[in-house]
Amino acid sequence: MGLSPRGRKSAAQGGTHQSGLRRWSLSTVPGLFTVPGLFTVPGLTGNMVSVARVAGSFVSIGATAVIVETAILASRTPRLPPAPGAILGTASMVASKEQAPLRLLIFGDSVAAGVGCPSNEDAFAGCVARALSSSTGRLVEWSVLGRSGFTAECMRRDLVPQIVPEVDSNTPPFDVCVVSVGVNAVLNLHSPRRYSDELGGLLNALRARLGLRCAILVCSMPPMELFPALSGLWPLNRLIGFYASAISRATIRACDAYGLAVCVTWDAVMPAKADLTPAAVEAMMAPDGFHPARGACEVMSGAIAEAALLELRSRPACGKSHVEREACHDRASAERESMALLGLCP
Repeated sequence: MGLSPRGRKSAAQGGTHQSGLRRWSLSTVPGLFTVPGLFTVPGLTGNMVSVARVAGSFVSIGATAVIVETAILASRTPRLPPAPGAILGTASMVASKEQAPLRLLIFGDSVAAGVGCPSNEDAFAGCVARALSSSTGRLVEWSVLGRSGFTAECMRRDLVPQIVPEVDSNTPPFDVCVVSVGVNAVLNLHSPRRYSDELGGLLNALRARLGLRCAILVCSMPPMELFPALSGLWPLNRLIGFYASAISRATIRACDAYGLAVCVTWDAVMPAKADLTPAAVEAMMAPDGFHPARGACEVMSGAIAEAALLELRSRPACGKSHVEREACHDRASAERESMALLGLCP
Protein backbone atom coordinates (compact mmCIF):
# COMPACT_ATOMS: atom_id res chain seq x y z
CA MET A 1 0.00 0.00 0.00
CA GLY A 2 2.67 2.51 -0.98
CA LEU A 3 5.33 1.52 1.56
CA SER A 4 8.46 -0.40 0.72
CA PRO A 5 9.23 -3.58 2.73
CA ARG A 6 11.83 -1.54 4.60
CA GLY A 7 9.21 1.11 5.30
CA ARG A 8 6.76 -1.40 6.75
CA LYS A 9 9.44 -2.81 9.03
CA SER A 10 10.60 0.65 10.12
CA ALA A 11 7.07 1.86 10.78
CA ALA A 12 6.43 -1.08 13.03
CA GLN A 13 9.33 -0.08 15.31
CA GLY A 14 8.03 2.71 15.64
CA GLY A 15 30.69 30.22 23.52
CA THR A 16 33.39 32.72 23.43
CA HIS A 17 34.49 34.51 20.29
CA GLN A 18 37.71 33.22 18.79
CA SER A 19 38.87 36.82 18.15
CA GLY A 20 40.05 37.10 21.75
CA LEU A 21 37.30 39.50 22.79
CA ARG A 22 35.56 38.46 25.94
CA ARG A 23 31.83 37.90 25.46
CA TRP A 24 29.80 39.90 27.97
CA SER A 25 27.16 38.07 29.96
CA LEU A 26 25.34 38.52 33.21
CA SER A 27 27.79 36.15 34.86
CA THR A 28 30.67 38.59 34.19
CA VAL A 29 29.17 41.27 36.46
CA PRO A 30 30.97 41.01 39.83
CA GLY A 31 28.67 39.86 42.59
CA LEU A 32 25.64 39.75 40.30
CA PHE A 33 24.31 36.52 41.73
CA THR A 34 25.25 37.18 45.34
CA VAL A 35 22.32 36.86 47.72
CA PRO A 36 23.23 39.54 50.38
CA GLY A 37 21.34 42.74 49.71
CA LEU A 38 19.38 41.10 46.91
CA PHE A 39 16.20 43.03 47.55
CA THR A 40 17.89 46.14 49.01
CA VAL A 41 17.99 48.58 46.08
CA PRO A 42 18.74 52.06 47.38
CA GLY A 43 18.30 54.83 44.79
CA LEU A 44 16.76 52.48 42.19
CA THR A 45 16.88 54.94 39.32
CA GLY A 46 20.46 55.91 40.00
CA ASN A 47 22.03 52.58 40.86
CA MET A 48 21.98 50.47 37.72
CA VAL A 49 24.31 47.88 39.25
CA SER A 50 21.67 47.10 41.87
CA VAL A 51 19.01 46.87 39.19
CA ALA A 52 21.17 44.48 37.19
CA ARG A 53 21.82 42.45 40.33
CA VAL A 54 18.09 42.04 41.00
CA ALA A 55 17.25 41.24 37.35
CA GLY A 56 20.12 38.80 37.08
CA SER A 57 19.08 37.05 40.26
CA PHE A 58 15.55 36.55 38.98
CA VAL A 59 16.93 35.19 35.69
CA SER A 60 19.14 32.82 37.65
CA ILE A 61 16.24 31.63 39.80
CA GLY A 62 14.04 31.12 36.74
CA ALA A 63 16.72 29.20 34.87
CA THR A 64 17.36 27.02 37.90
CA ALA A 65 13.63 26.29 38.19
CA VAL A 66 13.45 25.25 34.54
CA ILE A 67 16.45 22.92 34.93
CA VAL A 68 14.97 21.31 38.04
CA GLU A 69 11.54 20.96 36.46
CA THR A 70 13.06 19.41 33.32
CA ALA A 71 14.70 16.77 35.50
CA ILE A 72 11.38 16.17 37.28
CA LEU A 73 9.59 15.82 33.93
CA ALA A 74 12.15 13.33 32.65
CA SER A 75 11.97 11.24 35.83
CA ARG A 76 8.19 11.04 36.08
CA THR A 77 7.30 10.60 32.38
CA PRO A 78 7.35 6.95 31.27
CA ARG A 79 8.74 6.11 27.84
CA LEU A 80 5.91 4.38 26.02
CA PRO A 81 6.35 2.21 22.90
CA PRO A 82 4.63 2.73 19.54
CA ALA A 83 1.22 1.14 19.10
CA PRO A 84 1.65 -2.63 18.76
CA GLY A 85 0.12 -4.69 16.00
CA ALA A 86 -0.78 -3.86 12.44
CA ILE A 87 0.47 -0.75 10.65
CA LEU A 88 -2.00 -1.35 7.80
CA GLY A 89 -5.78 -1.41 8.06
CA THR A 90 -9.12 -0.30 6.70
CA ALA A 91 -11.98 1.85 7.91
CA SER A 92 -15.49 1.72 6.51
CA MET A 93 -18.20 4.05 7.78
CA VAL A 94 -21.16 3.46 5.45
CA ALA A 95 -18.74 3.30 2.52
CA SER A 96 -19.96 3.10 -1.07
CA LYS A 97 -18.89 -0.01 -2.97
CA GLU A 98 -18.99 1.91 -6.24
CA GLN A 99 -16.01 4.14 -5.36
CA ALA A 100 -12.39 3.10 -5.15
CA PRO A 101 -10.84 2.96 -1.67
CA LEU A 102 -9.15 6.10 -0.40
CA ARG A 103 -5.51 5.45 0.47
CA LEU A 104 -4.30 7.25 3.60
CA LEU A 105 -0.75 7.60 4.92
CA ILE A 106 -0.23 8.67 8.54
CA PHE A 107 3.34 9.97 8.57
CA GLY A 108 5.72 11.54 11.05
CA ASP A 109 6.71 11.39 14.70
CA SER A 110 5.47 9.54 17.80
CA VAL A 111 1.89 10.72 17.32
CA ALA A 112 1.84 9.10 13.89
CA ALA A 113 3.43 5.96 15.36
CA GLY A 114 0.62 5.69 17.92
CA VAL A 115 2.83 5.94 20.99
CA GLY A 116 0.78 5.36 24.14
CA CYS A 117 -2.15 3.68 22.36
CA PRO A 118 -3.07 -0.03 22.49
CA SER A 119 -3.27 -0.31 18.70
CA ASN A 120 -3.22 1.87 15.60
CA GLU A 121 -6.95 1.30 15.33
CA ASP A 122 -7.29 3.31 18.55
CA ALA A 123 -4.50 5.73 17.65
CA PHE A 124 -4.16 8.61 15.22
CA ALA A 125 -4.33 6.39 12.11
CA GLY A 126 -7.60 4.67 12.99
CA CYS A 127 -9.30 7.85 14.16
CA VAL A 128 -8.37 9.85 11.04
CA ALA A 129 -9.33 6.94 8.78
CA ARG A 130 -12.78 6.61 10.35
CA ALA A 131 -13.42 10.36 10.15
CA LEU A 132 -12.24 10.41 6.54
CA SER A 133 -14.45 7.45 5.61
CA SER A 134 -17.43 9.12 7.26
CA SER A 135 -16.91 12.44 5.47
CA THR A 136 -16.20 10.95 2.03
CA GLY A 137 -18.45 7.87 2.10
CA ARG A 138 -15.54 5.76 0.90
CA LEU A 139 -13.57 2.83 2.26
CA VAL A 140 -10.25 4.07 3.63
CA GLU A 141 -7.10 1.97 3.51
CA TRP A 142 -4.60 3.37 5.99
CA SER A 143 -0.87 2.89 6.50
CA VAL A 144 1.43 4.15 9.25
CA LEU A 145 5.00 5.34 8.77
CA GLY A 146 6.26 7.09 11.90
CA ARG A 147 9.16 7.10 14.32
CA SER A 148 9.28 8.46 17.84
CA GLY A 149 11.72 11.32 18.34
CA PHE A 150 12.02 12.24 14.66
CA THR A 151 12.32 15.84 13.51
CA ALA A 152 11.37 17.07 10.04
CA GLU A 153 14.93 16.54 8.82
CA CYS A 154 15.03 12.99 10.21
CA MET A 155 11.77 12.23 8.41
CA ARG A 156 13.07 13.61 5.13
CA ARG A 157 16.28 11.62 5.40
CA ASP A 158 15.03 8.30 6.79
CA LEU A 159 11.28 7.94 6.28
CA VAL A 160 10.48 9.51 2.91
CA PRO A 161 12.74 7.05 1.00
CA GLN A 162 10.62 4.21 2.41
CA ILE A 163 7.56 5.40 0.48
CA VAL A 164 7.18 3.69 -2.89
CA PRO A 165 6.94 6.59 -5.39
CA GLU A 166 4.06 7.03 -7.81
CA VAL A 167 4.16 4.82 -10.91
CA ASP A 168 2.67 7.58 -13.09
CA SER A 169 0.66 10.78 -12.68
CA ASN A 170 -2.62 8.85 -12.50
CA THR A 171 -1.61 6.38 -9.77
CA PRO A 172 -0.18 8.12 -6.68
CA PRO A 173 0.78 5.75 -3.85
CA PHE A 174 -1.60 7.60 -1.50
CA ASP A 175 -4.53 9.94 -1.90
CA VAL A 176 -4.07 11.65 1.46
CA CYS A 177 -0.98 12.06 3.65
CA VAL A 178 -1.34 13.45 7.18
CA VAL A 179 1.94 14.65 8.71
CA SER A 180 2.57 14.95 12.44
CA VAL A 181 5.71 17.05 12.99
CA GLY A 182 7.05 19.80 15.24
CA VAL A 183 7.00 18.52 18.79
CA ASN A 184 10.60 17.29 18.60
CA ALA A 185 11.68 20.67 17.28
CA VAL A 186 10.19 22.11 20.49
CA LEU A 187 11.86 19.54 22.73
CA ASN A 188 15.22 20.02 20.96
CA LEU A 189 14.87 23.83 21.09
CA HIS A 190 15.29 24.21 17.33
CA SER A 191 14.72 27.78 16.18
CA PRO A 192 11.54 28.46 14.18
CA ARG A 193 13.77 29.46 11.25
CA ARG A 194 15.62 26.14 11.30
CA TYR A 195 12.38 24.22 11.72
CA SER A 196 10.74 26.08 8.83
CA ASP A 197 13.67 25.31 6.53
CA GLU A 198 13.64 21.63 7.49
CA LEU A 199 9.86 21.44 7.07
CA GLY A 200 10.17 22.93 3.60
CA GLY A 201 12.68 20.25 2.67
CA LEU A 202 10.41 17.54 4.05
CA LEU A 203 7.35 18.80 2.17
CA ASN A 204 9.32 19.03 -1.06
CA ALA A 205 10.54 15.44 -0.63
CA LEU A 206 7.03 14.21 0.18
CA ARG A 207 5.51 16.00 -2.80
CA ALA A 208 8.13 14.57 -5.13
CA ARG A 209 7.48 11.09 -3.74
CA LEU A 210 3.69 11.25 -3.51
CA GLY A 211 2.95 13.20 -6.68
CA LEU A 212 0.83 16.25 -7.29
CA ARG A 213 -2.55 14.57 -6.80
CA CYS A 214 -1.98 13.56 -3.19
CA ALA A 215 -3.47 15.87 -0.54
CA ILE A 216 -0.77 16.57 2.07
CA LEU A 217 -1.95 17.92 5.43
CA VAL A 218 0.33 19.07 8.25
CA CYS A 219 -0.94 19.30 11.83
CA SER A 220 -0.02 22.42 13.78
CA MET A 221 1.11 22.21 17.38
CA PRO A 222 -1.40 21.73 20.22
CA PRO A 223 -1.24 23.91 23.37
CA MET A 224 1.51 21.87 25.00
CA GLU A 225 1.32 23.86 28.24
CA LEU A 226 -1.93 21.99 28.95
CA PHE A 227 -0.33 18.54 28.79
CA PRO A 228 -0.85 16.62 32.06
CA ALA A 229 2.85 15.70 32.11
CA LEU A 230 3.65 19.41 32.50
CA SER A 231 1.01 20.02 35.15
CA GLY A 232 2.33 22.13 38.01
CA LEU A 233 5.72 22.63 36.36
CA TRP A 234 5.76 26.42 36.15
CA PRO A 235 7.56 28.16 34.44
CA LEU A 236 8.58 25.16 32.32
CA ASN A 237 5.03 24.55 31.03
CA ARG A 238 4.67 28.19 29.99
CA LEU A 239 8.05 28.16 28.28
CA ILE A 240 7.19 25.01 26.31
CA GLY A 241 3.76 26.41 25.45
CA PHE A 242 5.29 29.63 24.15
CA TYR A 243 7.83 27.73 22.08
CA ALA A 244 5.16 25.37 20.71
CA SER A 245 3.15 28.40 19.58
CA ALA A 246 6.19 29.76 17.75
CA ILE A 247 6.74 26.41 16.00
CA SER A 248 3.04 26.26 15.14
CA ARG A 249 3.19 29.69 13.50
CA ALA A 250 6.27 28.56 11.57
CA THR A 251 4.30 25.52 10.33
CA ILE A 252 1.50 27.73 9.03
CA ARG A 253 3.95 30.10 7.32
CA ALA A 254 5.92 27.25 5.73
CA CYS A 255 2.79 25.59 4.32
CA ASP A 256 1.61 28.94 2.92
CA ALA A 257 5.01 29.91 1.53
CA TYR A 258 5.92 26.63 -0.16
CA GLY A 259 2.39 25.87 -1.34
CA LEU A 260 3.05 22.14 -1.05
CA ALA A 261 0.70 21.27 1.83
CA VAL A 262 -2.23 22.52 3.89
CA CYS A 263 -1.82 23.25 7.60
CA VAL A 264 -4.62 22.13 9.93
CA THR A 265 -4.49 24.63 12.78
CA TRP A 266 -5.39 23.92 16.39
CA ASP A 267 -8.08 26.62 16.24
CA ALA A 268 -9.81 24.53 13.58
CA VAL A 269 -9.37 21.35 15.62
CA MET A 270 -10.83 22.49 18.93
CA PRO A 271 -14.45 23.70 19.23
CA ALA A 272 -14.81 27.24 20.52
CA LYS A 273 -16.29 26.05 23.84
CA ALA A 274 -14.18 22.92 24.25
CA ASP A 275 -13.60 21.69 27.79
CA LEU A 276 -9.90 22.18 28.42
CA THR A 277 -9.94 21.77 32.18
CA PRO A 278 -7.07 19.65 33.56
CA ALA A 279 -9.40 16.69 34.20
CA ALA A 280 -10.86 16.81 30.69
CA VAL A 281 -7.45 17.06 29.03
CA GLU A 282 -6.05 14.22 31.15
CA ALA A 283 -8.94 11.97 30.09
CA MET A 284 -7.94 12.43 26.44
CA MET A 285 -4.26 11.68 26.92
CA ALA A 286 -2.11 8.55 27.11
CA PRO A 287 -0.78 7.34 30.49
CA ASP A 288 2.42 9.36 30.06
CA GLY A 289 0.41 12.59 29.97
CA PHE A 290 2.29 13.67 26.86
CA HIS A 291 0.87 11.72 23.92
CA PRO A 292 -2.74 11.70 22.67
CA ALA A 293 -4.97 8.73 23.45
CA ARG A 294 -8.02 7.85 21.38
CA GLY A 295 -10.03 10.74 22.85
CA ALA A 296 -7.57 13.41 21.71
CA CYS A 297 -7.04 11.68 18.35
CA GLU A 298 -10.79 11.73 17.69
CA VAL A 299 -10.93 15.44 18.53
CA MET A 300 -8.18 16.13 15.99
CA SER A 301 -9.47 13.81 13.28
CA GLY A 302 -12.69 15.70 12.49
CA ALA A 303 -10.96 18.90 11.34
CA ILE A 304 -8.29 16.86 9.52
CA ALA A 305 -10.94 14.92 7.57
CA GLU A 306 -12.75 18.15 6.67
CA ALA A 307 -9.54 19.75 5.40
CA ALA A 308 -8.63 16.58 3.48
CA LEU A 309 -12.04 16.54 1.79
CA LEU A 310 -11.67 20.15 0.65
CA GLU A 311 -8.16 19.50 -0.62
CA LEU A 312 -9.23 16.35 -2.49
CA ARG A 313 -11.99 18.29 -4.22
CA SER A 314 -9.45 20.86 -5.39
CA ARG A 315 -7.26 18.12 -6.85
CA PRO A 316 -9.40 16.54 -9.63
CA ALA A 317 -8.44 13.14 -10.98
CA CYS A 318 -6.37 13.58 -14.14
CA GLY A 319 -7.30 11.78 -17.32
CA LYS A 320 -11.11 11.58 -17.09
CA SER A 321 -12.32 14.53 -19.14
CA HIS A 322 -10.92 17.50 -20.99
CA VAL A 323 -12.07 19.92 -18.27
CA GLU A 324 -10.57 17.77 -15.50
CA ARG A 325 -7.30 17.36 -17.39
CA GLU A 326 -7.03 21.14 -17.83
CA ALA A 327 -7.76 21.78 -14.13
CA CYS A 328 -5.24 19.15 -13.03
CA HIS A 329 -2.63 20.54 -15.43
CA ASP A 330 -3.12 24.08 -14.12
CA ARG A 331 -2.76 22.93 -10.50
CA ALA A 332 0.36 20.91 -11.29
CA SER A 333 1.94 23.78 -13.24
CA ALA A 334 1.33 26.20 -10.37
CA GLU A 335 2.91 23.87 -7.83
CA ARG A 336 5.94 23.15 -10.02
CA GLU A 337 6.42 26.90 -10.54
CA SER A 338 6.25 27.45 -6.78
CA MET A 339 8.80 24.71 -6.16
CA ALA A 340 11.14 26.12 -8.83
CA LEU A 341 10.97 29.69 -7.52
CA LEU A 342 11.84 28.47 -4.04
CA GLY A 343 14.68 26.30 -5.29
CA LEU A 344 12.95 23.16 -4.05
CA CYS A 345 12.75 21.17 -7.27
CA PRO A 346 14.20 17.66 -6.79
